[in-house]
Amino acid sequence: MGKQKIFSSLGVFVMILIALTCTLVIFLVTKWHSPAVKNFITNVGRKTVQSISPAELKANYESSGSEIFTKYVKKQQELPLKNSLSAAEQDEWQKSLEGFRDELLALKLPGEYKELHKSLVFAFADMAKNIKGDFSVVEKQELELDSLVLKYPWLIK
Repeated sequence: MGKQKIFSSLGVFVMILIALTCTLVIFLVTKWHSPAVKNFITNVGRKTVQSISPAELKANYESSGSEIFTKYVKKQQELPLKNSLSAAEQDEWQKSLEGFRDELLALKLPGEYKELHKSLVFAFADMAKNIKGDFSVVEKQELELDSLVLKYPWLIK
């Protein structure tokens, strides 16, 4: 008789454990499928961005792009002839070019400036990559930037 009582106590415990587990699973399934939880899961790690009009986006891009490009021009004017840069000056110029590229990559851009944006980013990236090597690439990219200024005069304040 003692054994039967142990089994029935164990049986009751198992049944209670199963009931609690089922209750927990049902609670979590219904909770995790609620719209608020789905929205939270979908947006984890995403920054909420306020909607801006296309005109504001364009104005912001032009303003920020102009600031970045103006910094590039000022930095360029501070340096001696690029083909005679010391190793330290090459390092400094390379870091500056990479910084300009990174600043551009952080901008939100309107669709109409995709090609301009791509050209600016690639120009700075190619110049940074080749500042210590193939100087003809740097000169070619500088000419590309000059042509962009003619096409987009707002680049220079």
